[in-house]
Amino acid sequence: MTESKLPRDAFDELERGKRVRLVLGEVTDEERRPADPFETEVEWVHSRRDEADMTITYRAEFAPPEGDDGADLYYLEMDVPEEGEPDVSALMAESNDDGERTTRRVAAVERLEVLD
Repeated sequence: MTESKLPRDAFDELERGKRVRLVLGEVTDEERRPADPFETEVEWVHSRRDEADMTITYRAEFAPPEGDDGADLYYLEMDVPEEGEPDVSALMAESNDDGERTTRRVAAVERLEVLD
């Protein structure tokens, strides 16, 4: 079994198609609360650089868990500044309804485990 890590320490192991287990902290949306922990698949990982402040943002997108019909995807983002510690966002849900993209905070992620 793979070691459970802080999300910022596991980001470099995330690849499309890998199964992950997310252990949640504070949940924001009790109505659409996913199982804790819950397993899902990484659908996409990409990065972008902000030339103004030299920060790289990594984004990992996941299949939403069963029961959250209001989300098209879940994602985490990690900002890596040129100097200082990386910062990982809360787990977010994104939906696209009639061409309008909306996001909502789901929960903090305390631990992330890459399963395969």
